[in-house]
This record gives sequence, C-alpha cells and structure tokens, in this order.
Amino acid sequence: MGISGVTEGPPCERFRLRKGEVSWRQEDFGFVLYDRRTDGLYEGNHVGCEILRWLDDGAPIDAIGAALHARYAVPPDRAAGDVAEFLQFLVLEDLVVRC
Repeated sequence: MGISGVTEGPPCERFRLRKGEVSWRQEDFGFVLYDRRTDGLYEGNHVGCEILRWLDDGAPIDAIGAALHARYAVPPDRAAGDVAEFLQFLVLEDLVVRC
C-alpha cells in the first residue's frame, strides 16, 4: 500500500500543503480543503482533519501514525496505513510537497 516515499523512507519524513495554493478549515463533520489552482474542493472526516493539523504543525509522518495509534487505540500498523492512504491521496492530487 502507498507510494514510494510515503510508506517507506526515513522516519522523519514530512509533507506540507502547498503554501498559497491549498488551504483547509475545520468543520463540524471534519474538514474542507480547497485547491486554488484547480478550484478543487475536498471534504473529509475528523481523522483527516487531525492529520491535516499535524501536517500544518510540521509533524513527521511516523509521529502522526503514532498519535493516531495513541488517540484511537488502533493497532500501530493500521494507524500508519491510514496515514499513508490519506497522504497517498494528497500526493496524487498534488496537494502536498515534501519538506
């Protein structure tokens, strides 16, 4: 699962949303993300919102998975897989860049 560099790679790997091009906000149901380049609008749940918040804070990918594991008491591999899947979507849609 995942793409090269998202599930594999150094544990301190980081991504960020494209500054000035992609923005997001928290909503009652989760989040809304807007891509100014394409007028693309995306919605997601609360877990996605937390992942976006951690990306904004500069958290490394492995730390995001660990935080989800701790917060929701899911197995570490499931938490890491959920983060990788969400990141894969963001990468494929060209919404993030590596830091």
